[in-house]
Amino acid sequence: MENDTKKEVWMDDVMDSLKGMKRASAGGDMYARVMQRTTVATATARFPIKTWAAAAILLLAVNISSAIYATAKKRSLAASVHTGSELAIEIQSASTYYNY
Repeated sequence: MENDTKKEVWMDDVMDSLKGMKRASAGGDMYARVMQRTTVATATARFPIKTWAAAAILLLAVNISSAIYATAKKRSLAASVHTGSELAIEIQSASTYYNY
């Protein structure tokens, strides 16, 4: 029982120590400074995104064109090896990708 009263007295002392305290308040120009920093940060963050997007599109275009070129070269090689048989060209181009 004595512990309970000590706890209650301690809690009352803590709560009494908070009396008369006021909430913190920001300066008058704080909102303007925060808004200025966020607009500057947003404006500078947009440029790299456009740059990265353009680089990604360019890389994708180069990869697609190289894949088309390699496929066309492989089919022309297969056609030169097996001239005269459309079935042989189709089988070789569809099944042989790696020649170990």
